[in-house]
Parts: sequence; C-alpha cells; structure tokens
Amino acid sequence: MKKLLIANALPMLVVMQAHSNPIDRIIPKDREQLCDTAARWGVKADLRVLSVSLFDGLGLKGGYNYSVDPSYTNGLFTRFDRYYTNVNASTSESINEAAQSDFSVGLSAKHTFEVEFARQFGDACGAITAMPYAWDQLPLNSERVLKNLKEGDMVTMKAHLNLVVSGNFLRSLRWEAVKPLDLDIGGHYLVSGKFQIQVLRLADEKIRLKLIGIRSEEKGVHAGLRYGGVLTVIKVGYLDQGILKVMNLNPLQISFNDGNNDLFMVDYVLDLKDKDVAQAYNSSLRNAGKAQSLKILNPANSVENLREQLLMDLVPIENIFSADQQANRLARVQRAFKGSALSDYKRNNFDFGIRLLRLKAERNYSVNRITSVDRDEARSHYLLNSYLQKSENGFFFSWLKVQKDAQMNAVFTTNEIFEKPVPENLVMSVERKDNRFRPAELEEVKIQLARTIPQDVFRQIDFSQWQFRGRVANNVAVRYQVVMAPDAILEAPVLSQEEIKAKYISYLETVEYKDLIRRDSLARENYDYTAETFAGQTLGREVDQISRKLKIVFSPKEKATDRINALMDLRSNRVFRVTGTGFLTTLLPVEKRDRLMSFKLEMESTDGNRLKFQYGQATLTPIYSRLMYIQSILNNDGLDLRLEAETLSTQVLGQQKSSQKSQ
Repeated sequence: MKKLLIANALPMLVVMQAHSNPIDRIIPKDREQLCDTAARWGVKADLRVLSVSLFDGLGLKGGYNYSVDPSYTNGLFTRFDRYYTNVNASTSESINEAAQSDFSVGLSAKHTFEVEFARQFGDACGAITAMPYAWDQLPLNSERVLKNLKEGDMVTMKAHLNLVVSGNFLRSLRWEAVKPLDLDIGGHYLVSGKFQIQVLRLADEKIRLKLIGIRSEEKGVHAGLRYGGVLTVIKVGYLDQGILKVMNLNPLQISFNDGNNDLFMVDYVLDLKDKDVAQAYNSSLRNAGKAQSLKILNPANSVENLREQLLMDLVPIENIFSADQQANRLARVQRAFKGSALSDYKRNNFDFGIRLLRLKAERNYSVNRITSVDRDEARSHYLLNSYLQKSENGFFFSWLKVQKDAQMNAVFTTNEIFEKPVPENLVMSVERKDNRFRPAELEEVKIQLARTIPQDVFRQIDFSQWQFRGRVANNVAVRYQVVMAPDAILEAPVLSQEEIKAKYISYLETVEYKDLIRRDSLARENYDYTAETFAGQTLGREVDQISRKLKIVFSPKEKATDRINALMDLRSNRVFRVTGTGFLTTLLPVEKRDRLMSFKLEMESTDGNRLKFQYGQATLTPIYSRLMYIQSILNNDGLDLRLEAETLSTQVLGQQKSSQKSQ
C-alpha cells in the first residue's frame, strides 16, 4: 500500500509572562535583536516532501532541511540548506512475541544521498531570510561554480550505504507512572560505505576540492526508553506527528560501540581560470559521482584496489599536478593532502531527557594508523592515539545550551608497518561553547584553568579584559590547549608510587577539588572536612590508580611508547582528566618549563568580548595539524573546510564594510 505524506512546517509560538512583566527583556523589540535571539536558539525547519511505502519493508523518503546556527567563528552565522533522499529496505522476524514484549532479528539496507549548502553571514537576519540554494548552485562543472557560488560558499555531496544485521528486545513497561514507554534493548553489526565530495569556493576563481571514501565496520549494543504511544495534542494526525518529532520523547538512550574505519582522502586547490584545470575538474567530478558508495562497501574490493579506483577518477587532475611539479612552474593544481587512515575505535554514548531538557555525553577512544603521501609521492607514517570526551546540556530547546569537548592526543612517527613509534607531541585541549554565558560560568572556567596550568602562569591571565555588558554574554567560545614536548614526560623525575601519591594529594590541596568528590562516599564515611588529608581520604582510590600509572610514565627503564601509552590509559580516571595536566606541569623544572610546554587561551563572544593569552615555546609539529585534519573528518565531517569558509567570509565581509565606509 502506498502512502504519500507531505509534512508541513509546524510553527511554535512561546509566550512567557510573569507578574513582574519582564516580557520586554525576553522578546526583543527590534528586528535585528529578534534575529540574533532566534539564531542563538537555533532556527530549524524540516520539510518532508516525499514519504512513500511501496510495500512492506521498502520505503522512499525525500525532503529539505533548513537551519541557522552561530558559526564556529564568532560574529558569523551559518545558513544550511540540505536536500536528501533515501531508500530503505528492511525485513524482520519476531522470534518470541508475547503480550507485552517482542524479540526480533532483522536485516536492513539503507542508501542515502544528500546535498548540503553552507553559507556564512555577518548578521542573523541575512542568514534567516536568504533564499535557499538549490539546483543552480550544484557545482557540477566549473562554469556553475564560478557563476553561482560566492567566495566562502561550501557544498557537500554525500552518498552513504548501510547494511545492518540487528537483534532487538522490546518490552512495554507495566508501571502506570511511565506508560506508554517501551524498554528497548538490542545489538547490531553494521558495514558501511561513504563517499563525499566537498567544494569550497575560494578567491581568485579558485576552489578547494576534497574527495573522501570511508569504509566502516561496527558492532554495538544499546538500551533505552522510547515513547510507544500515540500522541494526541490537537487531534490532527500529521501535526501531532510533527509535535512528537520536535519534542523527541525518547528519554534515555545508552550505547556501546566498537568498530574500525578505513579512510582515503585527496584534497586539492584548483585554479579554474586555467582551461585545462577547468576541464579536468569537470571530467573528474563526472567520474567520481558514479556509485562510489557501492564500490566502497563491496567486500570483494580490497582496500588497495579501492584507493586505485578512486584515484583513477582523478587522473586528469593528477596529471596536471604532476606536469607542473616536473616543469617546476607555478602550480595550477595544489595538492593539500593525499593519504589514508586505518582507525580502530571504542565509543560510548549517553543521551538523557527530552528536547526541553537534555543531557548528552560521548566518549571516544581511537588508535589511528595514518599514511601521508607528499608531492614527490614519498610516504610518511604516523600513529595517533586520541581520546575525546564530549558533553552537551540543553534547556528549553536551545535557550540554554552548553557544549564541552575535551581531547587528549599522543602523536608518534613510525615506519611502514607502524612499529617502533617515536613520540612527537602530547596535546590536551578543551573547547567550550555557551550560548548564554554568565559570571558564574566565568568563575567555572577560571577553576578549570587553575587546574590545568601552573599557578604562577594562571595569575598572569588578565581576566579584566573580559567585561560583561549585561547579565549574560551571548554565544561564548572558550578554547585552550596545552602542548607538551615528549621530553616533558621522558625527562620527568624518577619517583616511587608512594612519592607520586603524596605529591598528587599535596597538589590537590592547592586547587579546587571538592567538586570531584563522590557524594555517595561522603554519605558513607564520617570525614573530617578540616583535616589536611581530606583530599587523600576522599579521592584516595583515584589517586592510587594515578600513581600506579605515573610510576610507569616516569620510569626511564620503560619504552618511550609504553610510557606515553600509560599516560593515555589515565583517560578513564575522572580526577586525572580534570587535574592531571596541571599536576604534570608542576613537575617541570621552572628553568625549562617554557621550553617543554606551551599554553594558549582564547575566549570570545558575539557581543565583542575578547580575551587571549599565550605562554611557553613548545610548538605543534606540522605532523600534528595533518593528523588532526584526518581526525576531524572521522569525528566531524568537513569541519576544516567550515573553518576555512568562515575565515574567507570574515575577510569578504570586512572588505565590504570598508568599501561602504569609503563611499
């Protein structure tokens, strides 16, 4: 039976009123403030143009997504226009079906194709009201790119094919208080093929072209609660479905996944003023779009064969690149990157709440074996051990929203079989985003910084640069990073486990640590809050684990890789995640500290607030930026191009403003 559903956008009007009548403070009076407020909350719409069920288990969907969000670069707003189609075929069989429970196994295949346009605007109103990009802006050939895309515009075309085998246990909960919630427990095995083409319009009739192929394999388990009833709010079927989607009434989702990725990528800068380059772009794009996700997923296709097939599509561009290299002339084609990555990962996700109040957390640990090919086709090999912890807290949709990303990375150079690694960099970084940043959040940031760097360095930060122009600062980004040279670890003092534990407890007494104490342990034990050993009493178990691992880290008898890996193992220790970097910096000889470490802090808001601070001389090697380039693709598609697009747009907008002033 065919079903055709045309979903309409559901406008929502929220009126807030209190007896003190603060509505003038909540709803801005002028258009510009209204747009800024809406963009800060996140403007989104989803138009389902097509939803067809051809017969049981086979469906076709298509639609359009619209959204406006604050950009990574403060002062800009990103407008997204996304068009998608997907074909889904699935079958499942109930093995043990009872009155209130069901155990089933299933097989499904899903093929998705989508096109996403991203543009940067200097004002929220411009981003919200701009006409959508569509067919005319597809970069199918060089003429379209130069005519219809502006500098800083970015287009991403994605093809994605998933094959999934799954087993699910579903049970309706009997408790009256939680009906109609269902308990959902299951597992899955997934193989996936992804292919992406990304085009970024640059200045001087140039573009950046990136092609990415990813083959993935994953197994995982999940558990959660989901809404199993029929929502009736206004007794209009498709509108009630829209409300259900907006509210997202799935209060709990937990998952544990273990998998691997095999990525291949090439990244070019093309000068389309040159006719040969323009023709090479046209030819390569036609070839690259032919069922690449099917090629990537094909298990009979070896990794090496897959890479060769993808490169065959790019022969016209590669030929120009090689010819310019051999002739030693100005490059019409620049190859920013060519390489591959094999990544093994473990990922845990936690999602609690509904759209009105939501808590999300993710932990991801990966070991990446990366090969980079230079302009002379020489290969270099690296290992990247990476730990990423993400969290997001949201209240009343996006009225209050805080995102935090904390990352720890260890970089090694190695040989072609990824043995005998040599440490290059150890990097700890944090990024925090608040759409409403209050003085209390600033104090929280200060506490975090004081636990990250030496106290005398922390006291050098001039926080008077940050001035609140009201009770809150809007769309605040806080980024800080500690870089440690390998010698900072390899030349650390040799200490026994007892000495390390005593030093760590002494360090904790110099910083704010009581928020790290588990409340259940305080309730069980009769602690003396005034005792000098309070930190040791309450955090002793965590410090014991830290001291055992750091004994290996500080031992010159151990291999350099084993010492760095022992440090990475401490990623799961919640006390070390927060205070470990600060403790390590206290062990550095003061006379060598600025050579062995560096610290960089940046804070900014859309209100014009800025705070910057930098200390130390330890630098990131070019190796690190290349590897983060790969990591960003595996974790966040196209982030590096987004940042470059925003930089270009900032320059263009600045030039436009200067031109208007001169007139």
